[in-house]
Amino acid sequence: MNKRLLSILLIPFFSIASETKWELSNSNSKMSNNSIISATIESDNEVEFDFPYEGKQRAKLSLWTTDNSNTDYLTFSIERGQIVCGFGKGCSIDIKVDDEDSVSVKGTPPSDGTSTYITVDLDAGLAAKLKRAKKILAQPTIFQNGYPIFEFDAKNNPYPCCKKYPIWSEIDNIKNGILPELIEVDSNTEKKPMNICKLLIPSSIQDKNFGFGEYGVYTKKETKSSVEWIEYGFLDVEKNVCKNGTKTITKFKYKNMSIN
Repeated sequence: MNKRLLSILLIPFFSIASETKWELSNSNSKMSNNSIISATIESDNEVEFDFPYEGKQRAKLSLWTTDNSNTDYLTFSIERGQIVCGFGKGCSIDIKVDDEDSVSVKGTPPSDGTSTYITVDLDAGLAAKLKRAKKILAQPTIFQNGYPIFEFDAKNNPYPCCKKYPIWSEIDNIKNGILPELIEVDSNTEKKPMNICKLLIPSSIQDKNFGFGEYGVYTKKETKSSVEWIEYGFLDVEKNVCKNGTKTITKFKYKNMSIN
């Protein structure tokens, strides 16, 4: 990504409601004729680096995509300084969403050698988490200035995330018990004691009834005699039911969703 595209991302085209700190922009690239939509937010906190980059500064996060791409991107930028990138290894940055554990993702620097921003290709799981986050922490490695943490008040993000996977537009409905129409594809039952079944419950829903996974979202229902969890994935759905010493796995496909 070049400086011209970064300037498009970080200069808002219009601001949205006052309930959010994000700024939404929609612009066109003169060179490619692509439409670029992005949501950008500035860090709440300031940091100060040593000479020659002294002076308080904030960071920015941009989530963006283009009209001819199904990929969501994150661009992290600072005003001054050098984001460390290993030769041929990309630029690591740690991202923490709300109360979840932080994850390390690899970004790429711009081809012109600029060291103040990097861009990350997001998988749909992380993109959806960032879209729905209330708070985001970002921790890059800065040359001779350690590992500063930038904090973002990320509520009410207007970015239209994850257009490749329509399931993400159904997350609120799923949480509220309004489920997409499904077509059963296959079912299989095997013997499985309840204590073993519970070990197979995805970690994101071990102690709650809704959670994100790398490939979708999970719901869970549990009683004294049974446990059920469902993974609503990008392409299909898998339902697991454990009761009476058995485990039944039923696979479904979405009835009214098409994958771009």
